Formats: sequence, C-alpha cells, structure tokens
Amino acid sequence: MTSTEYLKRRFVNLYAVKLKEFPHTPYSQLDIRELERHAERYLEAMLASLQGDRKPLERFVKLTLLSRGQAGFRAWHILQAFDAGRDFFKALTCTPEELAQLDDALHWAMIKFSQLYEEVQTERGLAKMVESLTLALEAKESYTSSHSQSVQRIGEKIAKLLGVHIGMAGLFHDVGKIYIPDAILCKTTPLTPQEWEVIKQHPYHSFRIVSPIAPAAGSVCLRHHERPDGRGYPIGEPNPPIEANVIAAADTIHAICSKRYYNNSHKLDIALAQERAG
Repeated sequence: MTSTEYLKRRFVNLYAVKLKEFPHTPYSQLDIRELERHAERYLEAMLASLQGDRKPLERFVKLTLLSRGQAGFRAWHILQAFDAGRDFFKALTCTPEELAQLDDALHWAMIKFSQLYEEVQTERGLAKMVESLTLALEAKESYTSSHSQSVQRIGEKIAKLLGVHIGMAGLFHDVGKIYIPDAILCKTTPLTPQEWEVIKQHPYHSFRIVSPIAPAAGSVCLRHHERPDGRGYPIGEPNPPIEANVIAAADTIHAICSKRYYNNSHKLDIALAQERAG
C-alpha cells in the first residue's frame, strides 16, 4: 500500500468512526460499513474538487440529501457531518493552497445542501431531484441516461398493450447506479465476482431513491432484475409483478440493441429472439 492509499484508508476509517460516535444523531444507528462507503464517496468527491471538477461533489450532496433526508436526519445533522471531515482532510493536503481549495469546496457543498434541502420538502421537489440524478448519470456513463429514457418509452408501449401502468419506473429504474463507482460502471473488461455483487445492488439503491416520491414505481425499480424462476437480484424473489417484467423486457430490448462499453449493438429481431429464449 502506498502512502497515499494509506492516508485515504485512514480518512475513511476515522471519518466513519467520527460519524458513528456523533451524539444524538441517527448516524449512530447506521452500520459502520455503510458509513465507510459514505466516507469513500465523500473523499472521492472532495479530491475531484481539487482537480477542478465539482460535479462529483454535487452528486454526493444530492445523494446525501435523498438518502439521509428520508431516514430521520435533520439538516443540522448532515451539515455537521460535512464539517466533521475537514480535520481529516488536512492529512491529505500538501500545501496551504490545497487546504484552501478544500475549504472552499466544503463551503460550497454546505451552501448547496442548504439550498437543495428547501427544494425537496415537496413531492415535486423530490421528483425534480431524482430526475436531475438520472441526468447526472450521463456524466458517469453516457449510455445510461439515454437508456433510461428509451426504457421508459418502450415500457409504456408494452404496458399499454398489457393494460398496466409503470409510472416513472422506466425512467428511474437505473438511478441507483449513481452509487456505483465509475471504475466498475464504465469497465470495458469482464467484472470480477466482487464487482458484479456491487452492480447487483443498484435496484435496491433505485428503490431507496424513488420510493419516497412514488412507492409503486419504487417497488418496480427494486424488482426490475428479478426473474420468474427466482434467479434474479437483488432479492431472488420468484414471480415478480408484471410491471417489473415490463421494465425488464424493455430494459433487455434496449440493452441488446445499443452499443455499450462491453458489447456491440444488435438488431431488434435478435433482441426479441433473446427475449423469447430467456
């Protein structure tokens, strides 16, 4: 392990412990591993700010607001957590200029959070926030944003034929991928078993983000990779609802017909043949 990797790991560990020991806040009720993942995302976002890229930090602020805001956290809890990272960031900076940059980024993040906190107090504000996160996926994986819009259009056509309603599930089914590290999401070579397990959690993250706005759509998002034989994920639940099957079918058709990092595009007749076979 290099000295830089050591310092990063030290930040993650110390910051997670700091949050776990925050008195009189819901952070103390969270699993330490979840807090470590939170710390890793915070660190990545702040380091990106040092390189002049504030987009990861904005995504982090939005995700923190959505995930914590629906779990009993008050605004001051989250602002306190943002500020708590400052002392640990000092160990990662080499110059006063870098520390000043991090201070500036932290100040920006806290102001951004305060502005967004006011906006998401309504259902419309929450929906707008989720939609902005879906669009933000374009910065991580250009395929995903257009994919979600296409799945919504395809899914609505299938749903109409079947007489069911999918709501916003097609548009938001993959929004949970915002939690997936870029190195995994944009990987061009086969995933390792460990990386695949990370990917398989994105429906759960989509559920967490969407369900406060639209519970029915959130339930579909959670199950859009489940299979009738129980071999799907993330639950392994047999016989998923038909709305989830609609999203799964639309998702598969567009995926097969699109060029991706790891796969070339195919014609619609090939996609339909694979749908019928699988």
